[in-house]
Amino acid sequence: MSQVAPAEPQEVEEINCLYVPLSESALLVPMSAVAEVIQAVEVSAQENAPVWFNGWLEWRQKRVPLISFEAFSNESRESFSGSSSALVMNTLSPERGLSYYAIHAQDFSHLIRIAEDDPLQQVEGQGPAPHVLMHVELDGQIMQIPDFESLESYLASSLQYYVKSLK
Repeated sequence: MSQVAPAEPQEVEEINCLYVPLSESALLVPMSAVAEVIQAVEVSAQENAPVWFNGWLEWRQKRVPLISFEAFSNESRESFSGSSSALVMNTLSPERGLSYYAIHAQDFSHLIRIAEDDPLQQVEGQGPAPHVLMHVELDGQIMQIPDFESLESYLASSLQYYVKSLK
């Protein structure tokens, strides 16, 4: 009988991330969380929706909720411009009833490769922000790293009413 040797853990030398510009801040998102970046954003509005819920995107024959990440903190509705885009996000727990959601972005997101030795520094004194794991600085740019678990749990419970009304 032959035995299979256990696989040795592989060291990660760099992580591919997206720098996502928002109206007044920016996100740093791992590429593995992003299903697709959509440049042309057409949104179907949702009546009586909270300020963070911009409406529905049609993506690959699915209706995907589009959210404004910044509206969780500043309570103002974002407007769409010609340079608006949306990041369609994979969820961590699709069993909650939310397979995908999209985050509204301003301008164009771009790839950042973060190596193990990059000077990614946690920024203190930014104050707590809803659904933000931490604030970091890289090359003089401050970015927020989303707390996907918190965000997706909140979205799944908050959007239940709207999803049920579609059925």
